[in-house]
Amino acid sequence: MSPAGIPMFYGAFDMKTALKETYTKSDTEKVATVGKFEVLDNLNFVDVSNLPIMPGMFKPGSRDERHSLRFLYEFANDISKSVEKDGREHIDYVPTQIISEHLRHIHKLPDGTMVDGIIYKSSKENTNDSCVIFIDDKGCCDVNESKAGAKLVLVEAFTIDPEDNRNYK
Repeated sequence: MSPAGIPMFYGAFDMKTALKETYTKSDTEKVATVGKFEVLDNLNFVDVSNLPIMPGMFKPGSRDERHSLRFLYEFANDISKSVEKDGREHIDYVPTQIISEHLRHIHKLPDGTMVDGIIYKSSKENTNDSCVIFIDDKGCCDVNESKAGAKLVLVEAFTIDPEDNRNYK
């Protein structure tokens, strides 16, 4: 969801999903570094992982609701698709990047606050959710660092073999 050169924090709510989202098998031996973060500040998300059921065609006054929900369903579907790394991925990502940038910089919630990120279904682990938070490295800190301006603190990090088939939580 981030255009080239625009850093954002991508995460998942469980290690299995995080590994599946980032790891691809290869002939070379690989390791994964996994971090556990805690939220330091209230975060406002647009959650497209569990959208309401589309109202029926004949429900009075449902036309506007149906159009808005259809847009959200299509956006949720697009950001949860696996994109082939075939050189066209930068083109395939453009529509979701535009919507993400709109949510990040323009859209406001009913109380006037800005959106901090998006929760969506994982492209690799469809029953689980992933998220993008509109922060860069300045929005994160280590547990023993100053937390001024940070929204996430890294409380634990460790290296694992991503092909180890343990039932990661």
